[in-house]
Amino acid sequence: MGYDKAKTTNSKLYATEWNAVAGDIMNWIEPDIHVPVTVRMVENSFVQHDDDYIVCRSKIEHQLWVVDNGSTFDVTNTQHEHASWITQKQYGPYGTFEWYGYINETDKGEEYFGFEHHHGYPHEGIATFIQLNGNYFCWNSDGAEGAGDEARTFTEVQGQDWSTEKKFKIVWAPESVKYYVDDDLICTNTTHVPTIAMCFFSEACTYKNTHLEAAATIEAQAFFKKNSLIVT
Repeated sequence: MGYDKAKTTNSKLYATEWNAVAGDIMNWIEPDIHVPVTVRMVENSFVQHDDDYIVCRSKIEHQLWVVDNGSTFDVTNTQHEHASWITQKQYGPYGTFEWYGYINETDKGEEYFGFEHHHGYPHEGIATFIQLNGNYFCWNSDGAEGAGDEARTFTEVQGQDWSTEKKFKIVWAPESVKYYVDDDLICTNTTHVPTIAMCFFSEACTYKNTHLEAAATIEAQAFFKKNSLIVT
């Protein structure tokens, strides 16, 4: 579909894309089960479907370039762009969950696959794989201490590359959250383990950190393989 600064002139195209996702995505999470989802799309960030995948796509569109002390900066109307979907169904607490997906690693942004109690409020409970600015992490929070770094375990994992399809697995138990990629255990977090039911989600996000900072040059994309979430 591409990015269109004057998207209001193409409302039928955008409405068609939205209706296709809203009507079909509930059939694409778990095999043979209807799982209603909430979809979030803003500006140049969309949830779409592409062959075998549900795709979160996010990009900050260049709008205005300025020169400051000999350096060129991108000034846009927004500093963050998010595309995400999250199930209305809650899972757990505890269990084993696996699915397939891949990402388009962005130079300034994030891609996620995992579980969150209320999307956008990770301190209320989260257990997720995340790629952040070219680095890979396993992140969980139990929601017991409120917002802030003290309420989370955020573990960096070396040697990862999720740019081709991988099998992701989370084994969530009372004493730990274990994270697997292609059946290899990459991380075990034993602190801030969630104790409440959470929803499955995926997200792609791009951003700028300051007002006069260039936006991401690579589009954030997170590909979830349709019907691949297996719950045991």
